Amino acid sequence: MIDDANAVLAAAILQGDWMADLTVRYAVREEIDRSWTVYDVFTGLPAKPSTWFLVDLSEKQAEMYCTIVNAKDAARRGEHD
Repeated sequence: MIDDANAVLAAAILQGDWMADLTVRYAVREEIDRSWTVYDVFTGLPAKPSTWFLVDLSEKQAEMYCTIVNAKDAARRGEHD
């Protein structure tokens, strides 16, 4: 998992004005147990950017990871250089 301090910095850098114009694939939701999940808005399934699912997160972690995976997805689709 990404170190929280470094991840917060990365998320802050990624949250530029350009993100407002992107089609986002991922969003966050609060689960019944009050944990947070980053999920794919098209499938409803938890996001799995590597070998682990983005589940059982704090709200802060979920928002940070959501920003990162949306930026990576946009770059993959060529929406941002």
